[in-house]
Amino acid sequence: MRAEAEVDTAGAASTSQPQAEVPEAEAESEGRVRENAPRFHPAMSAVQSAAPTAIAAAPHPPVSLAEPEQHKAPASGDGKLRASPLARRAAEEAGVDLGQVHGTGPDGRITKRDIDNFLREQQLFKFRRLIAPREGLPGTREELSKMRKTIAHRMAQSKREIPHFYVTIEVDMEEAVKLKNSLEATELFEEDITYNDIIIKATTLALSRYTRMNASFEDDGVVIYPNINIGMAVAVEDGLIVPVIHQCEQKTLPEISRAAHRLVAKAAHGGFSGEDLSGATFTISNMGMLGVEHFAAVIVPPQAAILAVSAVKDKPVVRNSQVVVGKTMMLTVACDHRVIDGVVGARFLNEVKRFLENPASLLV
Repeated sequence: MRAEAEVDTAGAASTSQPQAEVPEAEAESEGRVRENAPRFHPAMSAVQSAAPTAIAAAPHPPVSLAEPEQHKAPASGDGKLRASPLARRAAEEAGVDLGQVHGTGPDGRITKRDIDNFLREQQLFKFRRLIAPREGLPGTREELSKMRKTIAHRMAQSKREIPHFYVTIEVDMEEAVKLKNSLEATELFEEDITYNDIIIKATTLALSRYTRMNASFEDDGVVIYPNINIGMAVAVEDGLIVPVIHQCEQKTLPEISRAAHRLVAKAAHGGFSGEDLSGATFTISNMGMLGVEHFAAVIVPPQAAILAVSAVKDKPVVRNSQVVVGKTMMLTVACDHRVIDGVVGARFLNEVKRFLENPASLLV
């Protein structure tokens, strides 16, 4: 979606009265006065007011109003907008007018990060309706939608049939934060790498070593899946959906990021296919963007585990016998005790922690 500034100029049309002749010297003097006077948008006055601002009638001789100026990014000496090659390609692919993007690079240069932030703002604008849960009116009764009936059935089935146990660990995210910021600053990849992308990659590597976490209990047996398909729990207006990134074990961090961005874009447009919402072998529920410090999630049948991700928080930590401010995050994994023993769940979570605290390994 492209943000556009629309201005109603219907009330700003000049009159058709004939112009009176003005001596040349007087006209030049008046022109200099107009150039030196403060400039305001045609629909605004110099004094801010809560009421609509009226446009005064043009004095004699009438002066035609200039077209409103659109916000433009700084241009170079040859008149072209300053933008990096990656930013230009990203803008072209997304159909973004570079003139609408605020550049944060040197001398106002537009970077790939600026394009990503612009697109993210537009997606969030549309996505807010999806992530706002529906609130009921006091004293009323609502019939459940098809989605809510499915959620009610599967969550009740999960808690009734699956013996849950939980393991929690605290992760030092200092190096992961540095990696994320470094990748954004260098524009090394086409998509901005998010914390969620980093966590998905770390989880994938840990699942490849602890395969029993990527399994399900079926007919008194344990089925270990051949592929790692990560589901991302996403809140929508009427409940919860879990779009899936398939075959994560074959994807690099940038490829995981690209797939996640594609699913977020589909969520904003409501364009999921059946394949996008099926086949998950492990689920991640991330409420870090809501500032949640700790929570536990409910396993999605027939999966054997789900990882709950909390916010990255500034917290006093001890380093080299000194108390400093560090960045930490809480992870909680819920496991099906029919498939996974406590020691396996704990080792898996420690493996996720190890990868997150040494994030250079995620780029291999």
